[in-house]
Amino acid sequence: MRRAESVMRRAEPAMRYVVPTGAGRPPITVLTTGRPPAGAGPRRAAEIAQSRALLRDLVRTVLGPGAARRVIAPAGQRPHLPGTRCGLSLAHTDRHLAAAVWPAGPVGVDIQEPPARLDPRLVRRCCGRPAGEREFCAVWTVQEAYAKATGLGMRSAFWQLPVSPEGDRGELGEVRWARLAHPVAALAVAWTDRHGVDPGRDSPAGPARTSSPC
Repeated sequence: MRRAESVMRRAEPAMRYVVPTGAGRPPITVLTTGRPPAGAGPRRAAEIAQSRALLRDLVRTVLGPGAARRVIAPAGQRPHLPGTRCGLSLAHTDRHLAAAVWPAGPVGVDIQEPPARLDPRLVRRCCGRPAGEREFCAVWTVQEAYAKATGLGMRSAFWQLPVSPEGDRGELGEVRWARLAHPVAALAVAWTDRHGVDPGRDSPAGPARTSSPC
């Protein structure tokens, strides 16, 4: 089963998770931390810098300092490690950062605190029915982790994926997912052995769409 251990990073509380992915394959490692103060400069720039630092810290731990120096994490694009099958993923909220590394293939991670106010239309679109904050976050994080693992983003119409708010693990076509226990947020990771999953064939949401969920 998954195990979580407390670690410290720059005096910020953090949690590290090791997620088994099957016999003979390396686990996924996920690291989360509370967001440090943004400091001076534009907020978006601070978010990017903090996320990159967390990801490189995690890659350094899992794969070594040489790999950490080769990470490419451009703003607005999927982070990657050139010349490898290794999957990398980032997520952030106003209060938390999350990073995931899987040496064997594509991975996606998402973290979400319960929002102060829910849009009923978005809840119905994602959950298929009215739902509370925690149910919505449990569904949304799995859906978005799927979109990141496949690399399809909004094109996958991920908010239509049939995800139950219950359970710790599941599958969506050729993508597997797991929910991870976090003290205050919903946290999920998704992974697939295939690079470039075909949404028309493999996604339970059906053919790719380009409309926005909002």
